[in-house]
Amino acid sequence: MQNVLKNKLLWSVIILLAFAAFLAVYLTENWEEILALRLENPSLIALLGVGSVATLYTNGAVMDVVLRPIGLRLKRVETFGLAAVTRLGNQIAPGKLGLAVRASYLKRKYSFPLSKFASALGAAHILMYFLSSLLGLGALLMVARSDAGVETATFVLLLGGMCIFLLGLLLFSPQIKEGSNFFTKHLSRVINGWFFIRRDGHILRLASGWALAHVLSMAVAIFAAFNALGADIGVLQALFITSLVILTGLIGITPAGLGINEGLIVVAATVLGLPVSIALAAALLRRIVAFMVLVVVTPWFARKLFDTSFREVLRRQRP
Repeated sequence: MQNVLKNKLLWSVIILLAFAAFLAVYLTENWEEILALRLENPSLIALLGVGSVATLYTNGAVMDVVLRPIGLRLKRVETFGLAAVTRLGNQIAPGKLGLAVRASYLKRKYSFPLSKFASALGAAHILMYFLSSLLGLGALLMVARSDAGVETATFVLLLGGMCIFLLGLLLFSPQIKEGSNFFTKHLSRVINGWFFIRRDGHILRLASGWALAHVLSMAVAIFAAFNALGADIGVLQALFITSLVILTGLIGITPAGLGINEGLIVVAATVLGLPVSIALAAALLRRIVAFMVLVVVTPWFARKLFDTSFREVLRRQRP
């Protein structure tokens, strides 16, 4: 386990340094193009903020729903507040510190076992990844030109493969005995968590609805970020980019996908024929606005849920 964490931290540093180097080189070589960028539609920043808030709430709502079959129902303030604390914790600290805060809160207040939390989290991720892959694949097929190149074909295969693999897990995953090592133990908890959700039709519909709302709210934020800078993209293009951003959670190496998210947004945008400068600016604008939303709401939720400052909440989780 310690080796896994050390390797993850090493790769996190490498990726962040690579992203910083790319950003520095790109800005140096394309400074005039960057200076030419303008906020063509400033009013869309408000929509970007709304999309960021909705993304937070729907993320918390998915977790709330998947926890119900295993014995826990959260209050609305906990649904929103834990999502905010988790997201900001993950953005400013490596090692998924925000998730550790959420897990410790549930254990302290509700005596909720960490193993069940891991099962619910894994089940929520499976559902989210499947829906985002499916929507992203459909969107790409609808906007792809008839003379689309190898890049488009690559993403069609990637998203299609993800859909098939995740659909297999969703439809055929049985309840299995917990594994003995780190990987098999985590995998068995994820599969068992989904098993409990799948057998309850009402919970399955609720979780799917909130997961769909989460994907769409993130697409709204991405749509607003690009169009605010004058890039005329539609909902389908935004859905394709969103699907790749959500799938970066599978990698989960850097804090909140820093560098990885931005890189995939740029790649996805170039596949759609958008300039790198606008794609990079939109990716950074989205991250900045989302971070500002978190900075505003998270301290209040930290006081409300933990009865202390957000900084103290994080400090308690450090070894």
